[in-house]
Amino acid sequence: MNITLLHYSVPPIVGGVESVLAHQADLMAAAGHTVAVVAARGEPWSEHVALRRAPLADSRHPEVLAVKAELDDGLVTDRFAALRAATAEQLRPLVAGSDVLIAHN
Repeated sequence: MNITLLHYSVPPIVGGVESVLAHQADLMAAAGHTVAVVAARGEPWSEHVALRRAPLADSRHPEVLAVKAELDDGLVTDRFAALRAATAEQLRPLVAGSDVLIAHN
């Protein structure tokens, strides 16, 4: 089975989700699945888990921060729609072919 996990960061970034995600990926790969992780930050940690980069998934990406500031002010501008579309366009090929997609938050 082709399994993809998605989060904005992976190890060595320190965090609970990062730790759980890495353990999940390692266990699934050890069980014989083809495993990929899509993230903006972090480094490869296993030769059995592919790391695919998605810069717009980064919570610290300048465009993400700019849109967040607008949303914090109660504004939903065209910039939000453009970021949503660009993020979907960036993620689509990175998760294509996945039988299962696990999105962490």
